[in-house]
Amino acid sequence: MVLDGEATFYDKAGNAKVLLKGEGIMLPENWYYWFQSTGDKPLALLRFTAYKSNRPQVKRVDAQGRTREEDEVGYAHVDGEPIPEQFWELS
Repeated sequence: MVLDGEATFYDKAGNAKVLLKGEGIMLPENWYYWFQSTGDKPLALLRFTAYKSNRPQVKRVDAQGRTREEDEVGYAHVDGEPIPEQFWELS
């Protein structure tokens, strides 16, 4: 769900779906997708997942093409830098 800003989600074929503030998307299990911030405001997303008790082992692929396990905790990330006097607030 987009809490603020604008996100564009893409499927494996490159089809795009633009989501605005307050909109969300449900993706089927094992669905290939990627997204990017496409608005003029910083993007704030809320992501949640529901698992079936008998789900198969899932391999994920990151932006660099490396596979990783779903339950991995050492995700690669880049720390952002705060912008003085600017912040996001739920409204």
